[in-house]
Amino acid sequence: MQQMISLPNQDDINQLTKQLNFAELRISLIIEGSSFDGSLNDLDLIQQALDSGEIAATDTIDLQTLGVPFGQLFINYNPGFSWWMVDDNIGRAPCIRYRETDLLLYPLTLISKRIEDGEVVDVKQLFINLSQQLEEITSKLDLQESPSDN
Repeated sequence: MQQMISLPNQDDINQLTKQLNFAELRISLIIEGSSFDGSLNDLDLIQQALDSGEIAATDTIDLQTLGVPFGQLFINYNPGFSWWMVDDNIGRAPCIRYRETDLLLYPLTLISKRIEDGEVVDVKQLFINLSQQLEEITSKLDLQESPSDN
């Protein structure tokens, strides 16, 4: 099956909301009194949850769920990116897409794959590096798409 990219439907949006709520609940159980506020401070909460040892490298669902608030923050702080869905031979999965280009990110696995591979993840640095790298790429894409003045 060829990869198909589409806007999320209501069921997809509901699922992302459930995952975001689950991530917040999971973190609040680890870090008492904490909650997401949509600011970059949420990255610190994700980091603290990872550093606590309460989420094992084998807890794929919990790790992937942490990718939802990471992804939402990325969208909030990086113009032009939004949630989309990818259908392929593996199934249907959320991604972050830059405008209507082929530039896709899979936030649910950005953190989980690294941890499952034994990497130590610095959530804030991952966010900063990704934002900087994609700023360079999107600037080039935007230049290619803008009409020439000639």
